[in-house]
Amino acid sequence: MAQHSPREIIEYVARQRSRGDQSPLVWSDMLPEEPGARISHLPVNQQLAHAWVRLHSDPFRPHHAMAHSALRRGEPFALAGDPTTTRHTLSLLLYDILLNEKEPDTRALVLAPDIDTADLYAEALYQLGTALPRPYQVGIELIETDTPVRQAARARVLIATPETLHRRLLRHHDRAWRGFWTRLRSIVMADLNAYTGVASAHLAGLLLRSIRLINSALLPHLAASLTTAANADTVLADLSGLKWRVIQVRDMPRPPAEITMWQAGNERLRDAAMLAIELYDAGYSVHIVCDELERLLLLTHINPESDKITVGPSIEPTECYVFAGYPAATTLLQQALGSGPRMVVLVMGTAPYERTLLRMPESVPERPAPLWIATSMNAYIAAQHLLCAATERPLSVAEVEGWQAEEMVNRLERSQRLVRLPDDSAAWQPLPSAGDPYETFDVHTVSSPSVIVSDEYDAELGTLDPAAFDRWGFVGAALPPIRGGYSVVQRSDEAGTLTVRSDPQKHKTLPLRRCDVQTRDERESRLIRGRMVGWGRVLIEEEIYGYRTTNPGGSPTDRNLSAPLSDRWTSPALWIDLPLRLKATGQLIGWSVVAALPLLTLSSITDCVPAYDAGLGRLYFIDTQSGGNGLAAWLYQHIEEVLPIAYDIALDCRSDALLEPAARIDMDWLLSVLGGDVSFPQPARAPDAVSVEAATPPEPPRRAPMSIPTNLSVPVQPAPPAASEPPRRAAPRRRPNPKTHQNATQHHAPEAHATTPHTPAPQTAAPPSDSRNKHPCGSRPET
Repeated sequence: MAQHSPREIIEYVARQRSRGDQSPLVWSDMLPEEPGARISHLPVNQQLAHAWVRLHSDPFRPHHAMAHSALRRGEPFALAGDPTTTRHTLSLLLYDILLNEKEPDTRALVLAPDIDTADLYAEALYQLGTALPRPYQVGIELIETDTPVRQAARARVLIATPETLHRRLLRHHDRAWRGFWTRLRSIVMADLNAYTGVASAHLAGLLLRSIRLINSALLPHLAASLTTAANADTVLADLSGLKWRVIQVRDMPRPPAEITMWQAGNERLRDAAMLAIELYDAGYSVHIVCDELERLLLLTHINPESDKITVGPSIEPTECYVFAGYPAATTLLQQALGSGPRMVVLVMGTAPYERTLLRMPESVPERPAPLWIATSMNAYIAAQHLLCAATERPLSVAEVEGWQAEEMVNRLERSQRLVRLPDDSAAWQPLPSAGDPYETFDVHTVSSPSVIVSDEYDAELGTLDPAAFDRWGFVGAALPPIRGGYSVVQRSDEAGTLTVRSDPQKHKTLPLRRCDVQTRDERESRLIRGRMVGWGRVLIEEEIYGYRTTNPGGSPTDRNLSAPLSDRWTSPALWIDLPLRLKATGQLIGWSVVAALPLLTLSSITDCVPAYDAGLGRLYFIDTQSGGNGLAAWLYQHIEEVLPIAYDIALDCRSDALLEPAARIDMDWLLSVLGGDVSFPQPARAPDAVSVEAATPPEPPRRAPMSIPTNLSVPVQPAPPAASEPPRRAAPRRRPNPKTHQNATQHHAPEAHATTPHTPAPQTAAPPSDSRNKHPCGSRPET
């Protein structure tokens, strides 16, 4: 009996589930086959070329030749494409470097964003090495927290994560790892798209510290991989200060693939498991792509003995992919389509952006990959890496001037965290009062470790950004944010942990907040359709006093927290002066703009928070991480492209009981702004210029279907603003944290708000230290 195609199986299940004319199968399309391209010869080591053909049974491709050419010229390059293809290509080129180096016994470093990616690179390098004759094989070692130094010292390729690079290789470079650093000549950075927001600032600091320790006058070979090429050259230049060549991998053959969209509503997880089981029963291997927190929930719907069904937050080779929800703020869809599957099923739920995509599903295959939002100007992260660099080797005058970090060094001197050595070759090294700069390090946060989310049986489910700990992690909150599936039953402010319970009622929540925003500095402003839009640095005090909750089919209910949660931080923000005054109870305004950002960028819904000042009629969109994550600066440049998409999302959320009040308020101000006068580009307005007077908004034009902009790019961000003292005000409510109170004075953030040392940018001062609430799970840096 002939095997049914995946499309026939999905259509059969859809007919069974249909109710009248309403079918859960919303849309289906066939992506055409791609023949690929090949080249006849690649000038690599002859034994290596034979091993490649034996291992992969595949010819060389044009992107191999372009990357090899850049490598020979010593030009930093990045491969943009399917992670599996780029991983094998970088393994090939890395072996070619090691086999053809003029200096014997040179070393190479592979930096992977997490341990799973590190394992994949170790496997790819090991497989290629075993295909080579023994004299050509090189040692490969994955560095973990307990890897013996003597065992790793014999390897020529070390594979590390940001944590092991920071805590082991860099910290002990002059003792245990001295031999490795003196012979290091190549650095490969894998899956750069994983370093979004504050993680990109950490990546910039790690790269700077690694390059300065290399015992060579020449720049090491630099290579990288990422999924999307959009704005990659600009971001890489901003992070490293070097010009990168981005090579798009579009020459691999791809079979035709089906892509379908399935409407599941509140039964998203159940339907994703059901479709996976149907495909599995037909003889296909299936991988379910889900949020990290939802993995255990999905496994409860699947037979654990089904070896052909895998579940996880990453892409694994398979025949059919089932996405449990649209993968916003990721490149997972692009990775899945690029891996050559037979079928990709998008099981859509009730998230705001999913409602909009369900109305125009044909736009999904044509959508560009989300843009990489990065920042190199977070002063708190820059200061940490500057102190680490001074600990590893005293900072010289030439280095400080080359990194344009003079102002930050001066501030650290005045705060007695750095001291200038009394010799002719002026240099700086840390003082004991600076504490241990290696202690608090998490690549995804500014200073505090990520919040651990566990179930009632202490099984770790995932992590949550400390910046979202209060806003989305209060007792009674639904996780993941906006989607639901778990309910928070306990939280520990001291330990930075959340305990959750499976929620069969599938309730969702939105925080009810009070916000007080003070503009510290206005950096730029311009007119958008007759309204003034500005960008600068703000001080925000936020109190979460309750939450709005609803069950499927139920009406929303407002509940108060027994003890309000408060936080205070300084960060970049975008603001819009609205033409009308609105009554936004609980700050339920602006969430449609926040929900639009994951469609366009790699930033999640927890990376930005709206705040409305009713007195000024001003709506702020603020980076949630202290010092900024780059999102507000990008939003200022592209607000005109984001607002129409936000209006579409608000329009589609009117049928959602939880989001309907916020959606209607957003529609009011979005109509007034989008219906304003069309403006030509305006020069930047000085902070003391006269603002435009509010006018009665005209009747809005007929709304056209949403179109995802294809020409967005991330600019090199302007330098942070200079410091200014806020007006006097009453101190916010404090929630003492005994674990971090003792070290608060030692680990305060630098006063200098300068750029990352290696990034050429104008020097500016950082915000002065303000007293603020100690943040749970280790306190946010003071601002």
